Amino acid sequence: MEASISSAQRLVGFTADFTFRFRLPPALALCVPPGRWIGPCIHQARVDVGEDATVEIRAFNGSELEARRIVFEQTKRFLIAVGGGRRGLPVANFSGRLTKASRPDRYEHYEIVTGAALSITQAIMAPAVVA
Repeated sequence: MEASISSAQRLVGFTADFTFRFRLPPALALCVPPGRWIGPCIHQARVDVGEDATVEIRAFNGSELEARRIVFEQTKRFLIAVGGGRRGLPVANFSGRLTKASRPDRYEHYEIVTGAALSITQAIMAPAVVA
C-alpha cells in the first residue's frame, strides 16, 4: 500500500482508506477472472477479484468524503464494465460491506441491486429470508 500513496499524502500523515467488499452473483462472476482487475480504475482506487468471486474495491485519499465517493464510483464503473454496459447487467440483489482501514472491526452494510438500473444503497441491517 505504501507505494500507492502519493508523496503529498505521506506529508499530511493521514489517508482515508476504505474497502468495499461484495460477492458477485453467478451471472457476473463468470465474466471476471480472479486477480487484480485490469480494467480502467479511477485514480486512487484498486479492484481485486478473489477465487470465490469476492470483489474488494479499495480507495484511498486524504479526504474521507472523497475516498467514499471514489469507492462507490469505482464500484459502479466495475459492475457496468463487467455486465457489458448498463443494459447488460443481469437482475440481481447482493450485499456489500464498507470498512475503514482505521476501524476494520466496524462496517456499514450496503445492498446492491442490478438490472434495469444499478443501485447501491446503505441498509440498516442485513436482509433476512422470513418465508
